[in-house]
Amino acid sequence: EQHFLNRHWDHDDILIEVFDQDLTSDDLIGFCSIKVSTLMINAEKSKVEDWFSVFYNNERVGMLRITSEFKGEWQA
Repeated sequence: EQHFLNRHWDHDDILIEVFDQDLTSDDLIGFCSIKVSTLMINAEKSKVEDWFSVFYNNERVGMLRITSEFKGEWQA
């Protein structure tokens, strides 16, 4: 079974929607809300990796591993 992500950015929050991908329709199977500031806590490291809960109908249905890397003039 294949899955794909749809993401929405609103200031400090990223909403990630997780869908299944099959021949008939793509169904929402969960979502995850992440604060960008959470991903940047250890931004001095080259990469940040963490696990986030995925929810559906107010129940935790899985985990999503996010690896992020930030680059820019603000880095030391």
